[in-house]
Amino acid sequence: MNKVKILLILRGKYGERVEETLNKYGKNVLVVKKFSLPYEVPSFIEYPEEYFPNHFKEYFKDVDIVFTYSLHPDLTSYIVDIGSKQGVNTFLIPMEDESALYLKNTREDLNIIVPPTCCSLVPVGVKKFDEFAKEFGFPRYKIKLEDGIIKEIKVLKGSPCGASWFVAENLRGKHIKEAPRLAGLYTQYYPCRSKRGMNIVTGKESPIHLAGKFHMNALEKAIKEAIEEANKDQTKR
Repeated sequence: MNKVKILLILRGKYGERVEETLNKYGKNVLVVKKFSLPYEVPSFIEYPEEYFPNHFKEYFKDVDIVFTYSLHPDLTSYIVDIGSKQGVNTFLIPMEDESALYLKNTREDLNIIVPPTCCSLVPVGVKKFDEFAKEFGFPRYKIKLEDGIIKEIKVLKGSPCGASWFVAENLRGKHIKEAPRLAGLYTQYYPCRSKRGMNIVTGKESPIHLAGKFHMNALEKAIKEAIEEANKDQTKR
């Protein structure tokens, strides 16, 4: 299988851990190119092309997905415009860049994925993105128990930021009664870039709280599966 090739666009510190996570844990996913934007930019950018080199369009050649942490409506729109003209039709834009919702609704010719948090990613019916989302996104664990203690834990699928692996490392040796709660807590301890605090306009939970819930639920499911597997083994004896 040909690897899913990613162009990663960073802005300051945002996106740094994604490259490391994708290249370390991705079996069929690889960051092949990256471009860095400065963190400090004006709130309104009249000429976004000034933040990119003249050869910027070359970055999009032989790329399947653009994963951008540009986090600015003018910069993100420019990236999507240039990328689509070079033949890229799939863009992954974190929810922090709320202008991406406008792009998603107005550029129906493109596959623009705007997750509330990157650990919520699931297949959406787009071939290359679905291959990506099989490996990265909504967390999945496989665990082995001994007297209610987590002895082994494997990440089957994890967040692109690396939080799922951080959670797994901290859950070894924990009892199943406390493990789900700790999974949610450790997710929020991880230096995730997701926003904190409730959205006072929509009333929705913050992305970091959602991330905690996703990991807690994933651990609960893994515990249930481990217990069922152990019971099957007991039945066979």
